Amino acid sequence: MTKEELSQYGYLRVEIAELEYRLCNLERLGGKKESAELPKLYRTLFERRERCCRELLRLERFLSSVEDSRIRLILSLRYAENLSWRQVALAIGERDEQFPRRLHNRFLKSTEQRRRE
Repeated sequence: MTKEELSQYGYLRVEIAELEYRLCNLERLGGKKESAELPKLYRTLFERRERCCRELLRLERFLSSVEDSRIRLILSLRYAENLSWRQVALAIGERDEQFPRRLHNRFLKSTEQRRRE
């Protein structure tokens, strides 16, 4: 898993929420206005939401698969909770924001090396 992939976590959550909102509005609109295009639009948004949910599930499964609880917590705080490195450090009881960042970078580098082998 790369840092770029993990950084999508927060955006996916926001996108899913936004798609849910749009789908609910379309459902309400569907009863008031009949349009041949409305079901197609609903299906397109629904499929997009499903793609986002699958990707979010893939990221969550990766986080859950991390055996080291400290690393798992760092990754969850950084990506799932979208905290800054300073906030992550404070949450794990450290003062130096470089500490969790170094652990994070080392972990991702090691997983990348294992993936290549």
